[in-house]
Amino acid sequence: MIKLLPCPFCGQEPKLQTDFRFPRPERERTKAYEVVCQNPDCIIGHVDERYRLSEREIVELWNRRADNG
Repeated sequence: MIKLLPCPFCGQEPKLQTDFRFPRPERERTKAYEVVCQNPDCIIGHVDERYRLSEREIVELWNRRADNG
């Protein structure tokens, strides 16, 4: 697995977690991945719409910064 970079807003350690989604038009439960900042005071909070169906994709999305992509 690719290492998660610190939160771009507060610098705290993020957490990779799994969740289940119900994509449309299907209503079947789908396993998804999301990264959340563990700092409860961070402005990014729990950005629920940022999830991907593969672990690699969500880590790459989280690790993307303005100067790299």
